[in-house]
Amino acid sequence: MLRPVALLPYPVAAVWDAITNPERLADWWLPFEADITVDLREGGAMVFTSRSGEPGPMTATILRVDAPVLLEHTHVTPGSTVRWEIEAVD
Repeated sequence: MLRPVALLPYPVAAVWDAITNPERLADWWLPFEADITVDLREGGAMVFTSRSGEPGPMTATILRVDAPVLLEHTHVTPGSTVRWEIEAVD
């Protein structure tokens, strides 16, 4: 299992907002313009719909949420998951 680590110069709340707020996700996640919805609860969906129609809508299912330190969801690649663990460091 790949576990990349990134050290970001932002507070935990700002990182949480960037990975859960649809407007912020649109700023960095996708290589195309999209409308994004996030139902931030276990079993909820993150839906990425390209404004051009291509690619077709992509949906991830939220598996675990422990705001503001843990978000785990499926990925559009079948059988893959993404896990975000956020912690403050010096």
